[in-house]
Amino acid sequence: PAYNAEHFLEATLESVRAQSLRNFICVIVNDGSTDGTQALAARLARRDPRFRVIRHHANSGLSAARNTGLRAAATPYVAFLDADDLLMRNALEIRIAALEADPEEPEVIGAYCASAAIPEGRTQPPLPTARTLPELSFLSVAGDCPFNANQPLFIAEKLRRLGGFNERFAQAEDYEFWARLFRAGYKMRPAHHVAVTYRRRPSSMIRTAPLAHLDIALALNESAHAPLPDWVDFDSDAAPYRQPHGAYRAAMDTARRSLSFAAMEATREVESEPEIKAPSLGLRRRLRETAPLARRLLGEAQARDGALSGVARFYAEPRTGVEERRPAASAAALALLDELDPRQEPPMAAEASAFPLTDRAQFYGWARDDQRAAEILFLPQKDYHLRAIAEIAPFLRAQGVRFEIIDLSSHCGDRGLRGAAAEAGFTLIGLSAFLLGDYRPSLLVAFNEWDPSVRGIFGAAQAAGLRTAAIVEGIQDYRDADIPRRRDAYRMADCVVLPGAFDRRYFSDSAQTVVVGGVPRIDLLRAEPRRAPPDRPLALINANFTYGVLTEHRDAWLEQAAAACDAAGVDWAISRHPADLGALFPERVVSESFYEATARASVVIQRFASGVLEALAMGKPVIYFNPHGERVDKFKEPMGAYPIVETTAALEAELTEIETLTARGEPAWPAFLDAHCAAEGGRGAAETTAAHLIRWRDEADAAGRADWALWRRNLRAVDQFSSALFETHKVLNAVPARYRFGAAPPQPGALDETFAPRLMAKRDAANVLSADLRRATGRFEHALHLVDERIATFYQKSKHWPLIGPALIAVAPLYDRAMGKKKR
Repeated sequence: PAYNAEHFLEATLESVRAQSLRNFICVIVNDGSTDGTQALAARLARRDPRFRVIRHHANSGLSAARNTGLRAAATPYVAFLDADDLLMRNALEIRIAALEADPEEPEVIGAYCASAAIPEGRTQPPLPTARTLPELSFLSVAGDCPFNANQPLFIAEKLRRLGGFNERFAQAEDYEFWARLFRAGYKMRPAHHVAVTYRRRPSSMIRTAPLAHLDIALALNESAHAPLPDWVDFDSDAAPYRQPHGAYRAAMDTARRSLSFAAMEATREVESEPEIKAPSLGLRRRLRETAPLARRLLGEAQARDGALSGVARFYAEPRTGVEERRPAASAAALALLDELDPRQEPPMAAEASAFPLTDRAQFYGWARDDQRAAEILFLPQKDYHLRAIAEIAPFLRAQGVRFEIIDLSSHCGDRGLRGAAAEAGFTLIGLSAFLLGDYRPSLLVAFNEWDPSVRGIFGAAQAAGLRTAAIVEGIQDYRDADIPRRRDAYRMADCVVLPGAFDRRYFSDSAQTVVVGGVPRIDLLRAEPRRAPPDRPLALINANFTYGVLTEHRDAWLEQAAAACDAAGVDWAISRHPADLGALFPERVVSESFYEATARASVVIQRFASGVLEALAMGKPVIYFNPHGERVDKFKEPMGAYPIVETTAALEAELTEIETLTARGEPAWPAFLDAHCAAEGGRGAAETTAAHLIRWRDEADAAGRADWALWRRNLRAVDQFSSALFETHKVLNAVPARYRFGAAPPQPGALDETFAPRLMAKRDAANVLSADLRRATGRFEHALHLVDERIATFYQKSKHWPLIGPALIAVAPLYDRAMGKKKR
């Protein structure tokens, strides 16, 4: 994970390149850096195919960056390295060796090494040194933080199943994750070396806000000494420690004593009656009563050793070699262990009120039941998507519907979503937290459902039998008339909420469930009192050439609109969409929002944009200015609500009649707005949309087709295929729209077991091609090297020749530069 890390990143990555283990992938997650981090990381990735760069389009925090890397990892093991720390040469090799040294145990999740602190200015790691380390588990760690984030190496799939790092933490996020994995029942094997470094920096997060770190550290420490409440549920293949740490420590002392004396009694039984080969039923029952946790708490090796120590104690002999000297007694003592369940829990009541992590939303990784309770998941990408949810939410809550909102900002950039969520009081779920969690929604709802991240999630959902819906929030070029790529907009979702009845025409060939729900924000604008026009006429030019659509016409359109205003003697200002990259007339660009600027304008000059509807809803006349020949037809039928002009002269003519624009168009405004952005049925847009979502949720619950194991497997396949959904072109090519124009519709709710295997097959084929290209490049470079050697030999022999020599010497620097570029 790297955020503004250019000063340390190169040394860090060189320490990775120098690893004794050569077979690795290094994923660098640039978390929205504003310095040279991206260029530095990309340069190294071009030189070494083992390095890959993922770029967050909005700064999302250390936990989110780590989670992106964890999701992108398609390897069996994963380790974390902060961008300012260093690996010693054998750091990967020794941890993997420790992990693979003994037979695999379900409770083992990874191996760890020790860490050495280095000063801020050091760029080379020290030599690794040996150090004896203990095995770590909840029993030995209790509530302490056992290691820094760069010390452990994990079995990747087990770590993913625990939900990833908590993205709501600005500090102690690793401490919380380790507390979770140890409480879930996992343990860490030791790699007996100091093999990683931790850079001491005055500006580190823990040093800049130590008390904030203390608060969470105290809560985590206290949690180890409290029983787990019923709502805590981990997705692990180990048995969680549900009781307080002290209960297990006491049970360990009891287990050691009980096991030793039970082994002595088993030995006595064998000695008194040699024909008896197994412990008596009474002895086995007694051991189950007094030491039910012996195998779990002591571990197999210590439990075995405790039983054999009892045999040795009976005979007053050394423990070493007792199995060979006393085989019958040893066999009877060891048979006692078969009576004990290694996953047994102590028979004690848990007091959930003592658990300090009471904010279940904040500690989401502990509460899978809360994740599963979410019935509807929203996937918004912009501030006005969030505001639409805010209007719909009260109607959902009134019906007891549980919903969550997923934050896609790291993929699509910060488009005001987070700020709008904070303003509305919503808590967002990070995309990684969603994908690594155990969410089982009845309905997935998106707005821009052609976006690659949404399309991948929708494809995974539909293949597993989940229902999907899309809300068209505003206007849309459904048929991509002016968009230079194929999106199949709103042809992925099973159900679509259209803004107005006019839009039904675009879905006449579709098998989707299509309803008209209106636009909540237009309802709000229509209900507001209208402002009087300004004393002096003012034209607002709405510049919104964005996302590569017709952007080649941006400057000409704006110049023509400005020229028409000047010719008509009308003052003018520009409202520029945040994603419009134009730079003309900066002195005329307003700083206020489009709504505020429209409220004080006399007329709004528009191209294809939702501003047409918004301005009319606010009682402001519109002129649709189309000199560049937009082909999308949504606003080509104005129904008398506004004029359409295609030349500067025609726009000038309309502006000279600015006082009459309202009178001419206003009678048609209600009918036009009803056709384009009003719900059917007479209710408001928010209430209507909420009712449709609830109905679709109920229908999905009644159908009951969703396969949750397939759902999670599909999501993982999408992640592996597309580097955590950041290789967007791959998703669009591999996950086509579900209801494409002219194509046969799929069977609603049918499961598709081939979704994940198809993606994995495409990924593997791409990997083979990439390897072949690298081999071909290597052969080319080898041939180039041989040619270069022969030319260099000829040069050395002939550079002193009287005629050829001076020419060769003059050409040599040019040749060297050319060869250097070729080699690079």
